[in-house]
Formats: sequence, C-alpha cells, structure tokens
Amino acid sequence: MNILNKLVRNGLYNGTVESARFELKRNHFPNNYKLIGILNEDEKFEIISKFPDGMNLAVKFILFSGLITSLISLYKGNWIIPILLTVCGIITYIGFKFKGKKEIELLTNKFLEFYKMEYA
Repeated sequence: MNILNKLVRNGLYNGTVESARFELKRNHFPNNYKLIGILNEDEKFEIISKFPDGMNLAVKFILFSGLITSLISLYKGNWIIPILLTVCGIITYIGFKFKGKKEIELLTNKFLEFYKMEYA
C-alpha cells in the first residue's frame, strides 16, 4: 500500500488507494484506462483495466448505435455495413485488451521500481 501511495504522491498516477482496493489512472495524455485492483482471499491484488466512467458511457452508446445500424442494414438486405462494423468492433476490442495489458504492465514495472528503491 505504501508504494501505491507513493506512485500517487509522486504524480505518476491519480486515484485512490484503500486497504483492500485501489483505482488508479496514469497521468499521461492520452490515457483512457482506469486500473482497478481488488484484494483476493490469497492477499494478492487482481488487477483489471477498464474505461473511465465517461468513456464507458460513450462506448456503450457507440455499440448500441452500431447494433441498431447493423440490424436496419440487414433488414434492408445490405450485408456490407454489418460485416464492416463487426470487423471494426473486433479490432477495437483486441486493441483495448492489448492496451489494457500494457497499462497493467506499466503499473507493475513502476511498482517494482519503487519497491527496489525502498527495500533494496
């Protein structure tokens, strides 16, 4: 916990750190990912990445409009638009997962760097 608080105090991350949970967002532009760590029963943090709340709402709206557009296009007999929207959606989803893993990796690297400075 002490090291996570140091990451926030040194300006590398914004967010909250509690005893069983933390929510951090890296101070880097552009950064659309929030890292959430929840303490499990093994006393280890499980870290996930997701969009911040405002972006989450925008993504849901875009997905809903893409679904409606695809259904209308399929009803009219046009298969190209739903196929293109599906391919773009899959590519965006894969990109989100890779970028989320990169954000988790950056957090663990900074955490280990601060850990080595403090305890080595």
